[in-house]
Amino acid sequence: MTTKKDTAPNWMPRQQPLTAKQMKKFLYALMRVGNVTEAARIAKANRTAIYQRKARDEQFATAFEECRRMGVENLTDTAFRLAHEGWQEPVFHDGEECGTKQRISPALIIFLLKSHDPERYRERYDIEHGGKGGGPLALEVIMDPKAIAEAKERARAEEIEAA
Repeated sequence: MTTKKDTAPNWMPRQQPLTAKQMKKFLYALMRVGNVTEAARIAKANRTAIYQRKARDEQFATAFEECRRMGVENLTDTAFRLAHEGWQEPVFHDGEECGTKQRISPALIIFLLKSHDPERYRERYDIEHGGKGGGPLALEVIMDPKAIAEAKERARAEEIEAA
């Protein structure tokens, strides 16, 4: 006999359809934070329901993308402000706050420079390709079966000579 205690609880939360209020709250939050998971949490909405709505509702999908774009712009603006102005960080002495000091993030500045002027600030890697003995690569394009057979025969002959 199986009792209610013997059965595993349903661990998946029930997916409720999005209400108009949740969609509006979600889009506003997405515009502010630029992150779908965080915006869904703020709106008390299910992420899966949001993505399903986006897939079937073109108007919602357009608003979703526009709000996400605006959220990313807000994050970019914040990053630029922090890179330029920094922030105040508390200073402690003997466990008590005794003032603040101005902090900046060199890593944030580097990231912004690389992303906005990649030709100037990107990592540079020079990769050279060459043929046998460092010589030039030989490229041969073969289109017809007779030429393919001849190329295979030449390759076999070169292998025999090399051996």
